[in-house]
Amino acid sequence: MARDTTHYLGERRVADYLAAHCVGPDDAHTRSAIEKDLGLPGRALHDILAHLAIEHGLPVCSSCGATPGYYLATTAADKRRAVHAMRRRGIAILRHAKAIKVAKVWPVENPRQIALFDPPRPESVRRHIHPPGGSQPPGGSSAIGGTRA
Repeated sequence: MARDTTHYLGERRVADYLAAHCVGPDDAHTRSAIEKDLGLPGRALHDILAHLAIEHGLPVCSSCGATPGYYLATTAADKRRAVHAMRRRGIAILRHAKAIKVAKVWPVENPRQIALFDPPRPESVRRHIHPPGGSQPPGGSSAIGGTRA
C-alpha cells in the first residue's frame, strides 16, 4: 500500500510542477531539471509522465526544439507537433530494432575490428551490386540504380 501512496504522491508532485512551470512549449523543462527540482531518481520521471498522459489524460508533451524538455500542451498545434515527433521517433526505434534483429552476432574471432566504410555484405547482395567480371547490366545502368556518365 505504501508503494501506491508513494507513486501517487510522485504523480501529484510532477503534475503540480508541470502546471506551475511547464505550460506550453516555450516553458518546457528538461528531464534533468525536473528530476533535480523534485528529487526524483532515474527513470521515475519518464514513467510518471507517461502515466499522467495515458491514465489521467494530461497533454504531457516533449520537445527537442529551441526549448527542449517536457511541457503541458495548450493548443491543438502543440499536441499535433508532439504526436508527429513521437511517431517519427517510434518509427526510428522500430527500424533500429529490425536492423538489430537481422544483424549478425558480433564476430568473436576479431571483436575489436569494425569496418564501417566497407561493411561485409551477404554474397547474394555482393553479386547484385558487383556482378562477376565487373560487367554492367544491359542498358549501361548500374546494378544499384542510375546510369554511367
